[in-house]
Amino acid sequence: MKLKTARRFLSRNKWKITRHILDENYSNNFMKQVRLAKRTLGDIKLRRF
Repeated sequence: MKLKTARRFLSRNKWKITRHILDENYSNNFMKQVRLAKRTLGDIKLRRF
């Protein structure tokens, strides 16, 4: 596969691939991080206004 086509394929299927590769433990930790980040962002927004 050429590099360009590979890149296109990867960007299109990034989430599928990452979900497939990651084991549950890691993805759970990742979701925790995302939730934490969202919460902190919400706090910052609330504080600002």
